[in-house]
Amino acid sequence: MTIIGIFDIDKSLYQKLFKHDETGEFGYVESVKSFLAWWQGIYGKIAIEGVFDDDRMNKIYRELSKSITIDKRLKIDLIYDRLCLTGLSERSWYAVLPIEDVFMYKQKPEVVSSLLKCCGVR
Repeated sequence: MTIIGIFDIDKSLYQKLFKHDETGEFGYVESVKSFLAWWQGIYGKIAIEGVFDDDRMNKIYRELSKSITIDKRLKIDLIYDRLCLTGLSERSWYAVLPIEDVFMYKQKPEVVSSLLKCCGVR
């Protein structure tokens, strides 16, 4: 099995959770397959949709609209965990945001300010 992304980068870290034999290797590979099947399948999509329910996302957009009039669509890509090697993206009308920040944006003012930068507000 070819493992991509974080499972490839941190394979040695995750493999420590399994026995150091053929059975452990099999368990690791099957666990990765199971997670990816869930994450990329309908159940993972349902879990992500729960993050972006009307109430939660409307709160973030209302917070943004206090500072600007949004006339374009801000594209936000959600990631499962916080970025380790880079900060949040500040490209024009595009952001990468950990799921946690959608839930915790009130406690983290840098989330809204970063999103505003993506919308051209400095």
